[in-house]
Amino acid sequence: MIGQLILIGLMFIGLLFSRAVLSMSMIGAIAIGVLSVRNLKLSWSGLKKHPVFVIGVFLFAYHLLSVFWVKNIGLWQEDIQLKIPLLLFPFAMLAFPIQDKKFQVNALMIMQLVLTAGILYSFNFLIQDWEQFKQGKHFRGPVGNDYLRFAMALILTLNISIYQNFSKLTQVIKGGKLHRVISVVFVVLTFAYLHIQSSKLGLLGLYALILLLGIGFFKSKWGNKIFYTLTVSLIVLMLLAAKFLPVLNHQFSRIEKEYVVWKNNDVEHYNDPDVTSFVPRLISYQIAVDLIKERPILGVGAGGVFPAMQEVYAEKYPNLRLVITPHNQPLNTGVALGFVAGLLMLIMLFYPLLKGGTVFERANALVLIIACMVEAMLEIQNGLFIYLFFTYWWIKDSLPSQFQVTSRYSIEKG
Repeated sequence: MIGQLILIGLMFIGLLFSRAVLSMSMIGAIAIGVLSVRNLKLSWSGLKKHPVFVIGVFLFAYHLLSVFWVKNIGLWQEDIQLKIPLLLFPFAMLAFPIQDKKFQVNALMIMQLVLTAGILYSFNFLIQDWEQFKQGKHFRGPVGNDYLRFAMALILTLNISIYQNFSKLTQVIKGGKLHRVISVVFVVLTFAYLHIQSSKLGLLGLYALILLLGIGFFKSKWGNKIFYTLTVSLIVLMLLAAKFLPVLNHQFSRIEKEYVVWKNNDVEHYNDPDVTSFVPRLISYQIAVDLIKERPILGVGAGGVFPAMQEVYAEKYPNLRLVITPHNQPLNTGVALGFVAGLLMLIMLFYPLLKGGTVFERANALVLIIACMVEAMLEIQNGLFIYLFFTYWWIKDSLPSQFQVTSRYSIEKG
C-alpha cells in the first residue's frame, strides 16, 4: 500500500513538473496492475462489462488498425504510444485499494499536498509578474504552463476532498485531524488560485461542480434556505471577481471583442492578440466537421489530424493562426477515426454522468465533459492522465461489493 501511495505522489509530481516522471510512475502503476495474475483477473472481471473501458479498448484498437490507411507512420506511432494508457492504465487504477478508507484518505492528502505546491509555485510567478497580472495576463504555472489542465486537476481533487469530508472518512482513521486541516488549506488555495488565474474553463468547471453538488447533495442535506443563500453568495463572488480581478476582467473584455469579430465575420482581426480563444476554436470546429464529412467511415487515421488541419488552413485560411487540432475531443476523434468513433467518444464521456453511482462521480464526469468540449484533453499526456486517473478512481470506488483489499498489493473479490 505504501508503494502505491508513493506512485500516486510521483504521478502527480510528474503531472506538474516532469513528463518523464509521469511516464515512469504510470508504468510502475500499470506493472502492479497487470503483472500480478490475481490483480489482472480481478480487474478484468470489474472492467470487461463497463462501457467506459469497453469503448476505450475499441478506440485504441481502431487507432491500431488505422495504420492501414494513415499517411504518416511516424505520427501514427507517436499517437499509439500516447494512447496505450487507454488500454492499460485502468488495470493500474483498479489495483489501487481505493475502497480502503486509510488508503483513500492518505492518497488524497498526497494529491492535495502536491497540488498545493503547484499553486504556491504559480503564486511565485504571480508575485514576480505582478505588472503583467495587472494588465490582465495569465501568470505562469506547472503542467508545462498549462493552466487549463492544472485547473482540471485542482477541481477534480476538490471534488474528492468534498466527498471525503461529507463521508467523514477522516474521522475514522488515525491522524484524521491533520488531514482535515490539509483539506481546508487546499480548498481555500484552490478557490483563490482559480479566481485569480481566471481561466474561463477553470471557473466554468468549478461552478458546474458546485452547482451539481449543490442540487444533488447540499440542498437535501442543508435545506433550501442555506442552499439558495450559498448559491446567491457564489454569484455575488463571481461578479465581484469579474470587477476587481484584472485577469477575469480582461477575459470578459476579450469575450465581448471576439463575439463582435465573429458576428461581423471580421477576418482581418482574426489574428489580433486578443482573438485567441473563441474564434480559433469555432474555426477549428468548422474544419473538423468538414473533414469528418470527407472521410466519415475511416477518418484520417491516428496521428493524421495535425497534417489534415495544416492542409485545410493552407488552402482556406492561409493568413490565419494555425490551430493544430480541433479544440473538442469528440470532434478530434471523429477526424482521426471517423464519425462512429467520435460518437463513441461522446458516449464514453457522458456515460458516468448519466449512470454514475454517486453525485460525486457524476460531478467528476461533468467537469471532464466541459473540458473535453473545449479542449482535445486526451491528445496530450497530461490531459489523458487526468481523464483516466479521476474517471477510474470513481469507477473503482463504485465497486465496493466486488472488490475488497486484502493485502498491500492485491485485491480479492468479496
